[in-house]
Amino acid sequence: MSAFPNSSDRKKLIPPKFFENSDQAWGPPAVKIAALVAAAAAFRIALNPVLDDRVPFITFFPAIVYGAWLLGWRGGMLATALAALVGSLFIMKTDPNVPGDEFADQFSLLMFLFSGTAVSALGQAQSAARRQGLKREDELRVKAEREALLNEIGQAIRATIDPQEIQQAAVQALGAALQADRCYFATYDYTRDTIFVGSDWSRTNLPAVAGQYRLTDYLPCLDALFASRTTCIAEDTAACGFPSAAEEILARGRLRALIAVPFYDEGRLSAALIAGMADGPRAWTPDEAALMEAAAEQTRTALATALIAQREHAIATKLQDALQPSLPDDIPGLALAEYYKPALSEAAIGGDFYDVFALNPTCAALVVADLSGKGLAAAAQVAIVRNMLRYVLYTDSTLAQSIAALNQTLAGRGLLPGFATLFAGCYDHAAREIRYVNCGQEPALLWRSATGCIEELPATGPVVGMNPGGQFAEQSTSFAPGDVFVIFTDGLTEAGPRRLRLLGVAGVTAILREIMGASLPESPQEKAAAIVARLIASVDAFAESGARDDVCLLVAVAK
Repeated sequence: MSAFPNSSDRKKLIPPKFFENSDQAWGPPAVKIAALVAAAAAFRIALNPVLDDRVPFITFFPAIVYGAWLLGWRGGMLATALAALVGSLFIMKTDPNVPGDEFADQFSLLMFLFSGTAVSALGQAQSAARRQGLKREDELRVKAEREALLNEIGQAIRATIDPQEIQQAAVQALGAALQADRCYFATYDYTRDTIFVGSDWSRTNLPAVAGQYRLTDYLPCLDALFASRTTCIAEDTAACGFPSAAEEILARGRLRALIAVPFYDEGRLSAALIAGMADGPRAWTPDEAALMEAAAEQTRTALATALIAQREHAIATKLQDALQPSLPDDIPGLALAEYYKPALSEAAIGGDFYDVFALNPTCAALVVADLSGKGLAAAAQVAIVRNMLRYVLYTDSTLAQSIAALNQTLAGRGLLPGFATLFAGCYDHAAREIRYVNCGQEPALLWRSATGCIEELPATGPVVGMNPGGQFAEQSTSFAPGDVFVIFTDGLTEAGPRRLRLLGVAGVTAILREIMGASLPESPQEKAAAIVARLIASVDAFAESGARDDVCLLVAVAK
């Protein structure tokens, strides 16, 4: 799918130069060591009246220990050599009249040199361990900072499925973190001879590079940057030996130093994440290169995921058009309004659905159903249940017989991986009566305009698709002008700020009662729409973060 190298394969373009030793510089520390040796010599000379020429080097050991701590073995040996020189010239006094005095002084000097060497070696080991510890701490700090930044970029790009927003979030966070002059994500289409830069980040006085370009015009530059098909790290593009055409393109684009991470699809360059400096060279660190590669992979993955999500959303939208058709313009005796929202953001449809259609000149079917599951997986089952339900309602004599036949087929043939709750009603506008079967769904609510009371229409049978022998009873009730009929799935009742505090049927009933007690439009159609809008707004306010399940709501106002 894509390819970019690990750190050992990076193509690093650095102009030839001499590199300084990584150990600490000699300057100021060496002066400190010399000063300490001088102080130790002065102190030892001051002790001559007491010690004479005995133990001539006793005061120099702190200087050796300090030198070894500061610069390792080199600092310790420097202090040892200076101390031996000073002690030999100004402290040790060989008396030729004393037999063996010269040998004693030479032995004392040799023992001091041996001790100084031993202390220097020990100091070197301690200094190396200290430097290693500091290096390890620095590596851990850099790694933690890199992981924190990658998490920040990841959170930003996961918050959207819009490719432009993903690119903008990535380049903005990365450019700021690297303190680069410019950062952008480019895609390359060889078929259309096009380079597209959707979003770029740059310091305020640099012109933006977002836009569309002809790929052919930039091929010399791309060929030079990605000749090894690996991450390109250029500290100075003017001194890397690029072809003159490539240098001209880079200079025109004000990229004096850069890190460019390429991606390949089927062996061809398809995209690159690029960060650069506009006006001067820059020595990029290995950690910065590693950060660029990790961020590039993260961005690329997010973009691929977004494209998949967009395709799924397009498919879901087409399914919604097919499975959730608009309400009929005219159902005799009723004004209707609906609301539908899937639980999963990547889908425009889920496992809930409503359906309203005429059965004969006087009767219309009102259906709200909830299939177990969410997203496209549940939506695929909606077509089966919806179309089979239409068939049985058209053909069977009673509503109960129709639902029993539907259940027998779904459960007996194993057509559903789970089950479905279902409210199916047949409204006869001439008789102002609705016959209904409620298959394990939340009770429908009927607000009586004459009394202001709310009646529940509870379940009259089990869920559909589980037991082929399920028994379903048919009930009926009448409508008066102004009555309001509400059918909904458990996406409303299970809404809540947390699992232990859900709205429930009682909560939905209370919200409906409050709505009906407030001022509403006179027009039945406008009234139905207002009830839907206020009911959903109240449920969302109670849930704080919105419903967690698919929500389907159908409201009918009797004319």
